[in-house]
Amino acid sequence: MTFLSDNGSPMVIKMTAEGPVIEMNAPKVVFKNTGCLSLEAKTIEMKTSGNMNMDIGGTCSQRIAGNMNLDVRDDIHMKAQAGSIDAVRGGFSVSATDDLDLKGLRILHNVPHEEEVLEQLEKARTFGEFMKCSAHNPNGPKKLKPGEPVERKDW
Repeated sequence: MTFLSDNGSPMVIKMTAEGPVIEMNAPKVVFKNTGCLSLEAKTIEMKTSGNMNMDIGGTCSQRIAGNMNLDVRDDIHMKAQAGSIDAVRGGFSVSATDDLDLKGLRILHNVPHEEEVLEQLEKARTFGEFMKCSAHNPNGPKKLKPGEPVERKDW
């Protein structure tokens, strides 16, 4: 079955043994919906010979039941207000074949948040338990609370 657009670009629907194939030869194809657009399949494959852009006006969530591999041929750059990576079971490793740079106002190692320090101090019943607290010095380093979002001019 073939449909022609106003400018003559064809949309062809072919029925094959594997299922229907929709072919469009147009400079731009747009799917618009005021509600939810849902794709559900056993496998979804996307491929482009050019660029792929995603512009998300709200939150982006991913839940992956298996492994995730991200393989980038060139450089990768991530930017956010703040961030964290948690390994909930097992280790976490960072490696580089060249320099590994850590930059920050302070580089903290195994330093608890203020709430964690207060919780540890509250549980301490003896001087020995107090001294075993990971940050018994109230003037010692503590992780800072997340700040309020900063308006970004690049958004």
